[in-house]
Formats: sequence, structure tokens, C-alpha cells
Amino acid sequence: MLLDMGNGKHEYRVEVAVLAFDEVGKRVAGQELTIAGKVSDAELQKFQSSDYHVHQTIQMPEHAAMLRLALRDVRTGHVGSLQIPVSAISSPYERKRLDVPPPTPQLKLRH
Repeated sequence: MLLDMGNGKHEYRVEVAVLAFDEVGKRVAGQELTIAGKVSDAELQKFQSSDYHVHQTIQMPEHAAMLRLALRDVRTGHVGSLQIPVSAISSPYERKRLDVPPPTPQLKLRH
């Protein structure tokens, strides 16, 4: 995920997508974002050991049934995703925050 630039900097570039699908699997909403940055040698250990947060808001139609979160490392092409039913995170009368559980050790991305 991090590319050593050789000058005391490490570069990252990832694409994040949040997509909503209806009951038959047709995409009904979505938002994509590319995140890029550099981390110095001094910041590297803290960056690798901390949580990295990305905030995205997506407007979903009432008929959305599934929500998919996908992440792609642009440099390596590595991809990861998860999909959950919209009913697990929302109701017509209440807003909820989706808290994604931390990765299990065998699924954790390598730096």
C-alpha cells in the first residue's frame, strides 16, 4: 500500500467506492473517491498503527437493498470489499452509522 519514494517519504493512493444496489442487483446509487498522500519516515510507524478514517455520505433511494464498500490500492491493484444489507444499518425512521469491524489478522492489508 505504501510506496517508498527513497527520499524519506512514502506515498499511498487508494480508491474507495460506496455503492447501493436494489433487490435484483442493479446499481441505484454510488460514490467513488480517490485518496492520495505522502507520509514521512518520522510519521510512518504512527500511520501504520493507527486507524485511517474516510468520511463519505451517500444518498440511497428507499428501494436500495444492499450496500457495498470497496477499496483498491491503485499501485498494486489489490482489492477488498464487503457487502451488507441496507436493513442492517438503517430504517425509514432513523439514521444509523455504519461501523465496520476491524479486519481479522488474516485479512489485514500489508503495508
